[in-house]
Amino acid sequence: MKSLEQLMGERTVRFRKASPLLAGGFAQLPRVVTRAGRRISPMAKITFATLLDYAWQDGFCFPAQERLARDIGTNEKSVRKYLAELQALEMIEVKKQGRGLHNVYILNDTAPVLKEVQKELEREMDERG
Repeated sequence: MKSLEQLMGERTVRFRKASPLLAGGFAQLPRVVTRAGRRISPMAKITFATLLDYAWQDGFCFPAQERLARDIGTNEKSVRKYLAELQALEMIEVKKQGRGLHNVYILNDTAPVLKEVQKELEREMDERG
């Protein structure tokens, strides 16, 4: 069995050194999202990552669409498009709070598309042995 040091030596993506920029934390995506290919558009993945970043502690979040647009470098119309895609894929549920109030976004880790990708990843692991 290889040591952690040996495994890290084989990595093709590495950090040069610890950085104050990285100390602020990460917005991570589950492997089933990153490996979903074209089933989820790249910008919908980034939108999902941003929602995950906001929701990491509680499992839900309520950033304004204006804030999401600023965070991912787009406009509110595009954010609505990406949110609609995530809703259609059942990756998020949007709870409208009423006029003038921010929506609450509930993240769904049991969406059919994610289950499908998970099965594919499991098959790949089985084939590798």
